[in-house]
Amino acid sequence: MRAYLFPGQGSQFVGMAKNLYNIYNPAKVLFDKCEEVLKIPLKTLMFDGPLRELTRPSVAQPAICLHSLVCLDYYKSRNQDIVVDYFLGHSLGEYTALIAAGLLNVDDGMKLVHQRGLAMETCVDKLEKSDRKFKMTAIILRPSKDSKFKLRDECCNIANINSARQVILTGTKDAVREACHELEKKSVAARAIDLNVGGPFHSRLMKPAAVEFEKYIRNVEIKEPSEAKVKLISNVTANEQYNNSQEIKDLLIRQIYTTVRWSDCMKFLTEQKVTHFTEFGPKPILTRLAAMQYPQSKFQSINDI
Repeated sequence: MRAYLFPGQGSQFVGMAKNLYNIYNPAKVLFDKCEEVLKIPLKTLMFDGPLRELTRPSVAQPAICLHSLVCLDYYKSRNQDIVVDYFLGHSLGEYTALIAAGLLNVDDGMKLVHQRGLAMETCVDKLEKSDRKFKMTAIILRPSKDSKFKLRDECCNIANINSARQVILTGTKDAVREACHELEKKSVAARAIDLNVGGPFHSRLMKPAAVEFEKYIRNVEIKEPSEAKVKLISNVTANEQYNNSQEIKDLLIRQIYTTVRWSDCMKFLTEQKVTHFTEFGPKPILTRLAAMQYPQSKFQSINDI
């Protein structure tokens, strides 16, 4: 069985998709369509930067989504006989998966990820005005340590459980720093790596962003999951049990301020006998994460021609 993977924010870089755009003609059509819908100079920002502007959630999220969709279209044009069983996206990538599965049209999907980014930016701006500082830190766990440990401080949350060895903490700087110190003292963490991310994403501090985003997503048409030819996996539940389009929206809203259970999602897919994984996006981030944990599976990354 096969699964297609779609990455989240953080995989953007200046020059992304430029080669695809120059060589693959259908990419130009999709770029023009997205720029017209969003009124954002995506080509300029993606190809030439500046990186500071490209990294803004309201720009990075549609840029990564667009790059992934172009990669997928290119791959499908040359591999028309391949049958895929599951789509799985990491955070933002869930929206790319919905578009790829035909449950969300491109126009609405690009508007959604742009609005999601705007809601997150606004939330972070308001939080920073309270004079609190925030950070996200990758925790590399020691072998045999459980990635589902508990945190004592409500200002520090687990943003992502990416693999059996990598967990991302998010929250206020002081709370995250204290949590890292505690995990190292208990010999749970081998080391901690601060990430260059501008907000406490996937934490309870992002609930205002979810409230704002809900006003928008409730008015967007998402088709029923039964209409998709593939099965989609939720980051929140780590399984395929979407009962209806309303539940898809509910889980996408919750996902903004809850943990991305990526490791559980991958475990679920391997339990369903998925053995071939292909990632579509700017960089081979998800395949690198999983390849070490599932050496018996086959991984491929499509990010350029």
